[in-house]
Amino acid sequence: MLINGGFESGENGWTGYVSGEECSFSVVSKDVFTGARSAQLIVGQGKESNTAAFYQIISVEPGRHLHFSYAIKTSDVSFWTSAFFQWLDKDGKMVLEQDFFPSTGTTAWRTYASRLTVPPEVHGLIVFLILTGKNGTAWFDSVSLIPETDNSPAEFSVNAAENIGTVQPFLSTNAGPISLRSRVNLVSKFKTMGIHSVRTHDYHGPCDIHGIFPDWSLPADDPASYHFDTTDQIIGAITASGAEVFFRLGESYESEPVHNAPPPDLDIWAEVCRHIVLHYNYGWDNGFYYNIRHWEIWNEPDVREFWTGTALQYAKLYDKAARAIKACDATLQVGGPAVANLASTAFLHTFLSYVKDHKTPLDFFSYHYYGTSNPFYYYQMNRDAEELLSGYGIKGVDLYLSEWNTWRYDPANRLDMGRDDPLSAASAAAVITCLQNAGLTDAFRYRSDEYYFGLFHDDGSISWSGLVFQALANFRTTPILVPASGGDKLGRTILAGKSADGEEAAVLISDTASAAAGYVLHLTGLKTDSCYYYFQYRIDAFHRLEQVGSGILNNNMTISGSVSTPYVELLLLYREKSFRLPRPVRKTPPLPLFSF
Repeated sequence: MLINGGFESGENGWTGYVSGEECSFSVVSKDVFTGARSAQLIVGQGKESNTAAFYQIISVEPGRHLHFSYAIKTSDVSFWTSAFFQWLDKDGKMVLEQDFFPSTGTTAWRTYASRLTVPPEVHGLIVFLILTGKNGTAWFDSVSLIPETDNSPAEFSVNAAENIGTVQPFLSTNAGPISLRSRVNLVSKFKTMGIHSVRTHDYHGPCDIHGIFPDWSLPADDPASYHFDTTDQIIGAITASGAEVFFRLGESYESEPVHNAPPPDLDIWAEVCRHIVLHYNYGWDNGFYYNIRHWEIWNEPDVREFWTGTALQYAKLYDKAARAIKACDATLQVGGPAVANLASTAFLHTFLSYVKDHKTPLDFFSYHYYGTSNPFYYYQMNRDAEELLSGYGIKGVDLYLSEWNTWRYDPANRLDMGRDDPLSAASAAAVITCLQNAGLTDAFRYRSDEYYFGLFHDDGSISWSGLVFQALANFRTTPILVPASGGDKLGRTILAGKSADGEEAAVLISDTASAAAGYVLHLTGLKTDSCYYYFQYRIDAFHRLEQVGSGILNNNMTISGSVSTPYVELLLLYREKSFRLPRPVRKTPPLPLFSF
């Protein structure tokens, strides 16, 4: 579909673009991945918005399954470089944008691949190879976009006899379970779903420093200086739901920053943080004894809407606050910087160097990632985070993905973060499966209420991605991770767990974009002196986690499903100890699906 993806015939098929005099695009023969040539993009010293790119416009068919891949190498890239898609309708108007894995700094050749389905309204595609930032060089090679035509069912296998760890459902989120914006109360639904932890970010007033301590002219040690009332409501609702509090100390988003500037006095700011800890953990100012363990300092200080200061100013703020919190209780977990993107290399260099040089407490490292094209990129991103910390000699800290979502830009609704649909559900399930062995301590979906793309709508009804959290709640009774195969690194995944006594098992299958017509699941390692009832629940264009089948497993330990992507399939298995045949097929499971 692409012309000259290896650049072997020069710029044939590609159009170049630059935004500044110090930027360039060319085809070179010195740095190549395969063949004799590659594309080279350069941005020179200048503004952050400097850009160099190659692009190609092609025709596509709605509903077609595509495999996209490319190789990339970077040198001294200050911001990011990647492939980038713009999907077009029949009139050439952009329908949505889709990005791929952001590369930064200096890296050897890497390959990236994604599987995608052409949206129904799309007839054209612009494929960009883009570099943006103040400086850097990027090389692209072996760019390929080909149709996928194999529609044979995907083959999966599960071995229930082995134990390889613990299932991590990552049932954590940002905001909720009450919202002063929408007035929706989700306490009971959080409890039913088993939400593990709630990050206190973007309540826009409650939990913000300016909402708690609004007047800097007042003393930081006087209870009269603090307004805890609305924040008390938020924290009380979180604890009432059974979730843990992951307290973000900082400010919510502001399009025109007012409160997201460096505080006028870092020592006072640190004292305010300390008194917030005292209020919620030690009863200060008619407070509580919640024993909140995790305290994250600020949010996305690498983005102007959250921090108008420099990286060094943030590092100093972090240092002051971390030491003040540790003075309350050395066992409390303090961390950050909750960067918007690991591609903010200059910011991270300043922060991590400061932490290392000043022996600043850093119990956990947090970052954010919003990826649209391949769930496996979340695994790769966390590995990059580990490598980043190792480069500064920082080891043994927990890693938190404190914001994530599989957003896609939707210009029709002018939303950066939109589209609540079965693809969102399949992507969420695949991301959580890919993160099982990534080394993360926790991952926080942004967010719980409907603000752009929540787990719940503002009327309390559950969203498509929320259905995935509902499905994952079933792993609370089957928490032992068992081997599962048949997934890939392109959006087809499988997660399997069993109960400690082997009486129950759960399997979650997801497929975001392949051409496969359903699946076949082979099970081994189940107890042979019994039969098992199984129940199939599906999320797709026609089902919202609804039961679509049931049956008995005895001699033939195989379950199949005929379904088109994108979909999520939850299978629940229950052992029948008395093994007598024939046995009637149960229509409903002996234990209900976690539902609302």
